[in-house]
Amino acid sequence: MTPFLTRLFRSDKKASVAVWVAVALPFLIIAMLTGVEVSGWWVNLARYQQIADTASAAGALTYKSTLNARTAATQAAYIAELNGVTGSASPTWNSTTNTLTDGSITVVVTLGVNTAAGGTVQVNIAQTTAGGVAAAVNPAGFTIGTTSTSMVAPPPGTTTARSSDGSGIGGQPCMLALNGDDTGVTSGTDISFSGNVTISTPGCTIRSNAGINFQGHVTVNAAAYYAGGTITTNGGAASISGTSNPMSGQIADPYALSSAPDCGSNGPTCVFNTVLQNALTAADAATATTDLSCNNAGCTGPTGQVTCGTGSKKNVCTVLPGTYRNWSSTNGPTVTLTAGKYIVTGSISLNGGTFNGSGVTILMAAGPSGSPNSASTLGSTTEALTAATTANVGLTNAIVGVLFASTTTGTMSFGGNASVPFSGLIYLPNGNLKLAGTPVEGGSGCALVVAETIVITGNVQLASSCTAFALPAFGSVAQSVQLALSHIQ
Repeated sequence: MTPFLTRLFRSDKKASVAVWVAVALPFLIIAMLTGVEVSGWWVNLARYQQIADTASAAGALTYKSTLNARTAATQAAYIAELNGVTGSASPTWNSTTNTLTDGSITVVVTLGVNTAAGGTVQVNIAQTTAGGVAAAVNPAGFTIGTTSTSMVAPPPGTTTARSSDGSGIGGQPCMLALNGDDTGVTSGTDISFSGNVTISTPGCTIRSNAGINFQGHVTVNAAAYYAGGTITTNGGAASISGTSNPMSGQIADPYALSSAPDCGSNGPTCVFNTVLQNALTAADAATATTDLSCNNAGCTGPTGQVTCGTGSKKNVCTVLPGTYRNWSSTNGPTVTLTAGKYIVTGSISLNGGTFNGSGVTILMAAGPSGSPNSASTLGSTTEALTAATTANVGLTNAIVGVLFASTTTGTMSFGGNASVPFSGLIYLPNGNLKLAGTPVEGGSGCALVVAETIVITGNVQLASSCTAFALPAFGSVAQSVQLALSHIQ
């Protein structure tokens, strides 16, 4: 080959390589940039997964503390937004499916998230990112989706008896002093026993959110004692059976809406609490102008609601459910309360006489803040009263399981030689309960007292076998929390 041809061939070869490089270079650059962009997608996916994990854990913890599905979902979405996920100005909530939709975030809360049976808070993120080089294919960008599910579960190895709804451990209390409903203040004494008395609650626990004090010749038999503060014994003759558990934290009001297991998911406890709290609100707003007044000459009251015998039976009376202003009794009448719901807009003062009734609920209005309503049983009064059971459902408008309830900050006192064989729940979440007579479980196996403070100087027998009364179960100690996280990508 001549030198000229050789030089020409070499020149053509260089030109060909240059042409091919020029042709291929844009594709090489696109491939390189696409690789970088794909790497960025994986980085973003990991980032959004971490955000979803954090949000679902926050939602699960919020549900545990509030027991409200919507609040938990809102908190989960808020945490996701704080970390850069796009939300919306007006999130929507579906109460049927417990689903919150908030822009790129969807949160689903399953039922029973606080129970041993499980339940979850699930956060789904579908975040749109800018397309970059891929914008040539999809100018609208691409969506990166990720999911995280958090579950509140009981700690492994827990052997302490847990209430049936999983909301606590330590066994069912049949005596509970709330001390302001889980305020964190544990100083002072909210349950006190004093004098020469005998208290028998062997099948259930005694629980105070503050302290418990035993003073004098006290004999107490309970499954256990739990206090947010101290448990003290003063008096060498005191005999206390059952284990003591001071400094055991506090529990919330088990019958309040904010603390109800399954509230927000329309569970059975939420239904019970809703009925009770709504009834108390209605009682506080009720009005009446006529008293129920009884003595050895009979009873008087609203027209058509009170009937009495004649002659030697004039002080034997029957009272119908309804709304009354005040209740008072002296000098030994015998009164039968017909099954149903009674509302007393004022106070109750019973000094002598016998009151019988089955399937009964008595609601006392709170009264003015400066002069709250009160209830007292003095002298030789006997009250053999039983709350409605599940067998009464539909037969009366009484609240199943609730014998007496009020939001008053006043005092309810069983005093003197009063005998009170009652069955059901006495509920004074803001008030003071004093038991100085002989309040005992009336044979049904169910007698629970819940109040702000409880003072006992009489012989008391309580029990917590309340299945027939459909009262929600709860434990003496708030169940500790463990998060079990599962990630679905």
